[in-house]
Amino acid sequence: MVKKQIQSTIQCDTCKRSVETAVTRPGEVENFLKDLENEGWVFKATSYPILLDNIKEILCPACKAIHKAKLRESEDIYDRITGGYYADNKYDEFKRDALKHFGLSGHPKADKAFSFAWEHGHASGWNDVLYWFGEIAEFME
Repeated sequence: MVKKQIQSTIQCDTCKRSVETAVTRPGEVENFLKDLENEGWVFKATSYPILLDNIKEILCPACKAIHKAKLRESEDIYDRITGGYYADNKYDEFKRDALKHFGLSGHPKADKAFSFAWEHGHASGWNDVLYWFGEIAEFME
C-alpha cells in the first residue's frame, strides 16, 4: 500500500523564506510544525493545536529577531503584548513596563498591587494581568 503524501510549503510572511514538507499522516504535520518552532519559527494561529489550516501568521527566525527588536524599541505595552514580546517569560520587564504605563513606578504599594493583579490574571495572559493592574491602579493615584 502506497501512503499518500501531504505536501505543504511553510513560508515566512515577511521575507518569503520557505520550507517544504511531505508527510504521510496528518499527525506528522503537527510534529513538523513543532520542529520548526524549535528552530525559531513563529506560528500565530487562530486555534490550537497549530495546524496548517489555522495558521494566520508565520515568521522565520531572522524575521522573528527583527520583529522582537522593533517591539523592544516600542514604548506601547499593548503593542508588546500583542506582538508576543513578553512570551519568553519576561515577568520582570513586563512588571516594570506595567508600573510605568500606569505611572506607579516607585509607589510604595506598587509591588503588592502588581502581585495581586498577577495572581488574578496570569493564567489568562498578559492582557488580563494588565487589566487587573489597571483596575487596582485607579485606587492608587
